[in-house]
Amino acid sequence: MPVDALNRHPLVECVPNLSIGVQGPELTRILTAVESSTGVGLLNRHTDAYHNRTVLTLAGTVHSLDAAVDALVGVALDCIDLTRHSGQHPRVGAVDVLPFIPLAPAERDACVVLARDIARRIAEKHAVPVYLYGYAALDDHRRVHSRIRNIGFERLRELIRSDRRYRPDFGPAELHPTGGAIMMGARDLLVAFNVNLSGSDVAVARRIASLIRTSSGGMPGVQALGVRVGDHAQVTMNLFELESTRPIEVFREVKKLAELGGSGVAGVEFVGLVPRTAVTASDIEELPLTHSMDDRILEDQLARFLQSVGARDT
Repeated sequence: MPVDALNRHPLVECVPNLSIGVQGPELTRILTAVESSTGVGLLNRHTDAYHNRTVLTLAGTVHSLDAAVDALVGVALDCIDLTRHSGQHPRVGAVDVLPFIPLAPAERDACVVLARDIARRIAEKHAVPVYLYGYAALDDHRRVHSRIRNIGFERLRELIRSDRRYRPDFGPAELHPTGGAIMMGARDLLVAFNVNLSGSDVAVARRIASLIRTSSGGMPGVQALGVRVGDHAQVTMNLFELESTRPIEVFREVKKLAELGGSGVAGVEFVGLVPRTAVTASDIEELPLTHSMDDRILEDQLARFLQSVGARDT
């Protein structure tokens, strides 16, 4: 999509990560709340029963996303009960992670303001603690959301009361009884990427994750965990420095390490949408994808959304 089109129609992306992984009346209520919001496009939905997680990709103006997120949070807190929740993915909240992503450089400051304003309002309205991360963080230690999120709902329930380091930026120093806390922030585009191993040994996946993640001295811009998904061990990743580390490079490294560990690769998947610059046609041919890429390119979905609301640039 041409940059001037985005400049004339300054869209912001929002990617709520919800702690619900089964299609049912609760998820339908949440989706209805989003789809009923004027001026917001639901570009993609990824629902995963093993991770017990749904990732939505939304796009809209700052004003339209403000209203949509308010509606989404209200319904999600009413529908999702973390005291009855289990899954492979770390989580601290019903609305676990909620980032705003600028689709044009000029919108970064707007995303920071939006995240902070909504965080303050939602914390007050719903009596839910909200932690800011990424560009919106008020504390440099919280720029990386996993420092709070990976603690988990059960442990954070105690730490938020007893340790000042875990006090939220907004809201009470006590988790919402069923909805936990919310990690809200502003960040750049990233790619969520999962590699399923051919074996079921989670120790192999965890070792691979430790070798490739940036914090352990691995590849640039990689967050990684090893988990069990059905009959497979999985390396689940966020790639957030796409100019340095592309998905195909991570795949090749994981495959090499898996083979050295006596395993192999059974398949790979992208969670949500992928910027066009992150994957080439030859990459797609090489990757053993478990899904089609026909509806997974971010720019294509944005163009369809703009066309649907009558934008003249597309």
